[in-house]
Amino acid sequence: MYSAIIADDEINICNGIADVLAKHCPNLNIKNVFYNGNDVLDWLKSNHTDIIITDIRMPGASGIDIAKYIFENNINSHIIITTGYKEFEYAQKAIEYKADFLLTKPFSYKELLDKIKSIIASIDIESHNAMREDKLYLNNWSNFKKHLSAVYRSEEKLDFSLFKQLFYEPVQLESYKCYEITYNCSEQNQISFQSASDLGELLSPNEIYCFIENTDCTLCCVVLLNKQFNILNVINQFVSAVQLHFDCELEYSYLSFQNLSFWEEYCNNRNLLTEYFEILNNEGNKSALNFISNKLINLDKKELLSIYNHIIAFSDTDLFESGINYNSIDIDDIKNILENAYNTSFSGVSKSDHLISKVINYIEEHFNDPNLSLSQMASELNVNSNYLSQIIKKKTDLRFIDLLLKKRMETAKLLLLDTNLPIKEIAISVGYNQISYFRQIFKNYYGATPTVYRNKR
Repeated sequence: MYSAIIADDEINICNGIADVLAKHCPNLNIKNVFYNGNDVLDWLKSNHTDIIITDIRMPGASGIDIAKYIFENNINSHIIITTGYKEFEYAQKAIEYKADFLLTKPFSYKELLDKIKSIIASIDIESHNAMREDKLYLNNWSNFKKHLSAVYRSEEKLDFSLFKQLFYEPVQLESYKCYEITYNCSEQNQISFQSASDLGELLSPNEIYCFIENTDCTLCCVVLLNKQFNILNVINQFVSAVQLHFDCELEYSYLSFQNLSFWEEYCNNRNLLTEYFEILNNEGNKSALNFISNKLINLDKKELLSIYNHIIAFSDTDLFESGINYNSIDIDDIKNILENAYNTSFSGVSKSDHLISKVINYIEEHFNDPNLSLSQMASELNVNSNYLSQIIKKKTDLRFIDLLLKKRMETAKLLLLDTNLPIKEIAISVGYNQISYFRQIFKNYYGATPTVYRNKR
């Protein structure tokens, strides 16, 4: 269904046009008829129509003024201007405002109908092209996401030509700063990967926010920033949106990279070492070293140094020898590092054991801080938050958020049973500023509200 308005100070002309259109264009809805140009402009401020049929001269704004308003405000409406023969030269001004047709009075209704049908045909073409562009955009965005996911898993190499299809203007994504952000949500309040994507994804020439992976309660996204945005503001906007829409609190950690190429390098190193440690756990040290030797043999000095630095940054750095010549890192240096790490893990208490002990102590001392987070604790312990998260999971079979919840709930239980403190004070003392949220979490954990739990015991 299409729409139109008619504007002419002669009532008979307006009625005649409306009757003809109603009879011969049943798919065209006449939304309104005006006898004053100012009324048309006022109406257009809060309404839209596909077609405007207007006289060039009438009280208030002229047909030229209406065409100018449509043009300058980039309104997607087609316009037919009717004009007397003596006004035709004057009506030529409408051409610069992209008026579709000029009809010289007196005109036949057949001539008007031909113009209307021509406009409707062009609207159909515009609509088809818009749908085609939307489909192309969605296809390009989908390919972009799939490609980033493949790079994240080291299944593909970066292809910047795919990215450039996302924008009509040239965009140099090679220079964008890159962040990899990982969000964790509680098991009691899971949000779906699709819901988070719908809520959080963004595509603009200056900022790209794209979810690429999810596992259980974990969501991973890549953010590309062209300008000096504050990444914490970008993250907090999404965290606040999830809290508002899903009543779900998110923990997050992030890594920063100079550009996408540095992120790709990190992903390759991480995936290589992840595969190495999986073979080490499942098949033993010899098989793992054979695997890493075969993978490293085709790498150049720069790539070997990158892997070496990755191990230093994301593993137990005190296991490795000092005095290494960074200009001549070779396969044997990396194998020695990994061999040393393997031997140390079977000789007494490893660094990771010391680290998990620090984690437990830190939670014991700070669990009543309502703002306690994995990233905060990692910063205090001077360790990478992603690495710390992996160590916690490996050593305790729990996530950080589960360890923290366990400590808070066990402390709350003891305070309920051994003291007469009000529920509100207990909530605050274990790190919850909102008593309603504390009641909900406690009930999810123990199957009863704090008051019921206390009364039963």
